[in-house]
Amino acid sequence: MRVPTVLIVDDCEEDLDLVEQALGDEEYKMYRARSGPDAIGLMMSTRIDMVLLDLDLPEMSGIAVLEVIRYIPRLMRSQVLVLVSPEQTHNVRRARGLGARGALNKPLSSEEVCFEVRAALNEATEMLIFAGVM
Repeated sequence: MRVPTVLIVDDCEEDLDLVEQALGDEEYKMYRARSGPDAIGLMMSTRIDMVLLDLDLPEMSGIAVLEVIRYIPRLMRSQVLVLVSPEQTHNVRRARGLGARGALNKPLSSEEVCFEVRAALNEATEMLIFAGVM
């Protein structure tokens, strides 16, 4: 069985480290991106199963990244959890409308990150098995 891939997109080094450490005991291959364009470039070249996407990014907002992910058929299969700072909570409904599975509030909790990523990946795997893809 293929190892799930997780992309963490955040311009804050501490949040990147926290998520990576929270998921460190899991059997995931992890990637990092510090900007929207970097994340999209990585997703175009690598199959990504789960994206943890900060909504407050430089250059290109998390909402704009999510719009691109949902526009390009090859990227649509990725599960997305948005990372939300207190000043971005107004964008959670919009992110969900664009297909985000859920939102994690900052400051992040290691336990919540681990639980939500595991749940989203398990749900996606079950859907693929049900559809006869796996």
